[in-house]
Amino acid sequence: PLFGDVTTVQSVTVATQAATAISERQINILVQRKLPLRISGSTFSGTLTGTNDAAEIISFICKDPTLGNRSNAEMDFDNIYNTLDEIEAYFGISQVREFNYTFDNESTSFEEMLQAVAEAIFCTPYRQGSVIKLFFERATQDSALLFNHRNKVPNTESRTTYFGGDYDGIEYKYINPTDDSSASILVPANGSGQKPQIVESVGIRTQQQAFIHARRLYHKQKHRRVAVEFDATEEAEILINNQRILVADNTRP
Repeated sequence: PLFGDVTTVQSVTVATQAATAISERQINILVQRKLPLRISGSTFSGTLTGTNDAAEIISFICKDPTLGNRSNAEMDFDNIYNTLDEIEAYFGISQVREFNYTFDNESTSFEEMLQAVAEAIFCTPYRQGSVIKLFFERATQDSALLFNHRNKVPNTESRTTYFGGDYDGIEYKYINPTDDSSASILVPANGSGQKPQIVESVGIRTQQQAFIHARRLYHKQKHRRVAVEFDATEEAEILINNQRILVADNTRP
């Protein structure tokens, strides 16, 4: 029977003792999505092609009428595809632009899907006006904005040196493409961390991509010194999450 726009799978399980002991049947299948690929601008091919490229996936999620339902005018395609090219050039491997995950929960929102794909490729999705763009988080010598007494609300700043958790390492979990099992990367590699922060990745299926994520998280953990919170003036609205900023210490006279 046909059930419309739904993927159906029929499977036969031998009634062994182990199989009959499972009350709720589950099945995992390795698949690859087929999407219309971008030709140029906002033009996409009429045929569907298997791809793991995050730029193609983000474009499809945004344009699909049942997911993002965004028009071409609400998408900065040049920014999205150029950002992915920059990420690949920055790390020097093509695997960093891949996303390998199936959203199988109908309650997952468009924003959650977009955030998951962007995080896998080291990005932050944001809207400038009504246009969706990507921001690639990487090392930079310049800060986007300076916060001092001129653009902070007086007596709203607080600082602390305690971040909670007291982690001393990272245990980054991803899917091993060799046997589809759950694998982990430990940082430090010798396993010397007594209390590693356990991170469950989404969409990461290559060791290279997982390694970069694990190292970046470890360096953030290692070099954090002070947490600061304050109310800012409207000038702060120009910022994007994860952009570098400078903050003067106005808690001292």
